[in-house]
Amino acid sequence: MIAGRADAARAEWTVALQQIERKLSDDPNNTELLYYKAEMLAYLGQREEGAQALRLLQQLLGQDDTSVTTQNFDLLLRLGRRDPVMTWLEDGLKNPKENFRLHPDARFSYGFEPLRGDLHFEKLLRDTLPKYAKPFDETAVKPAPAQEPGR
Repeated sequence: MIAGRADAARAEWTVALQQIERKLSDDPNNTELLYYKAEMLAYLGQREEGAQALRLLQQLLGQDDTSVTTQNFDLLLRLGRRDPVMTWLEDGLKNPKENFRLHPDARFSYGFEPLRGDLHFEKLLRDTLPKYAKPFDETAVKPAPAQEPGR
C-alpha cells in the first residue's frame, strides 16, 4: 500500500489494471500481462476475476490450477488459495536442498504475510528450522520460571 493510504493505492491499482487490459486487447495471450492483471485484481479485492485471469495464465503455461511456484505463491495467497501454497511450502521446507532458501523467505518475506498467525504455518516453520538459522523468540509463548519462595 502507498504509505498506508488505501485510497491512493486503490486508485493506482485501478489505473494500472486499465492499462494492462488495454495492452491485453492487442495481445490476449501475453502471460506477463495476465499475471499483472490477476495481481491488480487481487489487490483490488476482486478475487473471482483475479482467479479467472490466473486460470487462463496457468492454461497458457501448461500448468494445472494447483501449480505453485516461487513466482506465483504470493498471488495465490492474495486470491485466497492457501491450501496449494501450504502443500508446496511444506514439501519445500521438508526438502533439505530447498529448505535453506525457502525457510528464510517464508519466515521473513512480505509475500507470506497472509499466512502470519496461521498455527499450521508457524508450526511448520519451527519444525523445519535450518541448523544454523536464528532461533525463534520463544519468550512470548513460554511462561517465566516460577520465583523461588523467599526471593
